[in-house]
Amino acid sequence: MPPQQRTCSPNATGASLPAIKRKKPSTVASAVPPKHRTFIEQARRLQILDAALELFASKGYNETSLSDIAGTLSISKGVISYHFEGKAELGAEAVRHMLRHYGEFVRQRLEGKASLRDKLLELPAACIDFVRQHPSSYVVYLDTVGSFGTTADRQKFMAWADAGMRTLICEMLTEAQDRKEIPRFAVQPVADVLQAAVDGLTQQASVAPTEVDLESSKRLLQKILAAIFDGRIELARR
Repeated sequence: MPPQQRTCSPNATGASLPAIKRKKPSTVASAVPPKHRTFIEQARRLQILDAALELFASKGYNETSLSDIAGTLSISKGVISYHFEGKAELGAEAVRHMLRHYGEFVRQRLEGKASLRDKLLELPAACIDFVRQHPSSYVVYLDTVGSFGTTADRQKFMAWADAGMRTLICEMLTEAQDRKEIPRFAVQPVADVLQAAVDGLTQQASVAPTEVDLESSKRLLQKILAAIFDGRIELARR
């Protein structure tokens, strides 16, 4: 019997964002739940996240203290503790905040394309262009995620982050096939290779920006996808 074909599905951990375990109880009973935040509280929370990301980019996660973040915003550490149950949660939320910006950037780029085929061709270019415009983003992601929680926490968080993009690619490919914009083929391998190519290029560009030709690489990825969509590269049918 051949191995079971993997399917595109949301992360097995569920739609909710993974939590980060604390090594010891927080001094704050609990941060304000999302549904109970006022507009002002939400705005302050976003200010803290933006300030944290800027400091993580310039100093690194481990070298940034809650006092540093509070000082940047001219607020007390107590204000940060009101919104976050410690530096680990703040770090995790800051990365999620950055990933939401990434997702919104990609979404806006794809909205400018009429067909799903064109959106798929634009997807790797949009992902790469985000990193070109925010060159510290990938390093901040790796540094921050690699510094908080347990090994299991970090693995779970990174699996959640990867699953979001992979599921998006799978869903877009499947819908484009249903609309007969592209031929039928097993979508999972294409999604895996496309995500790996984009992640690899952005990682290389983040650590050695002068060594990677992102513009040429972006065009090459689009040509490969176009060849698949036009049937010039034959793939196994699902």
